Amino acid sequence: MDVVRWVLIGALLLTLSELIFFILPYPLGSYLVLLVNSVFIIPFLVIYQAHIYMTKYKLAH
Repeated sequence: MDVVRWVLIGALLLTLSELIFFILPYPLGSYLVLLVNSVFIIPFLVIYQAHIYMTKYKLAH
């Protein structure tokens, strides 16, 4: 169930960031999507994925 939640959160965050920043003019919106995705969204998803793994195999207390 956690993996499904991870996929849904990731898809929702990536879609929302693209929809919000693609309203801006072409080069600025594309660069802002890249910046937000690489600095905030993708690291959050990686940390959340590690948390799911650690919880599943009892590595987190």
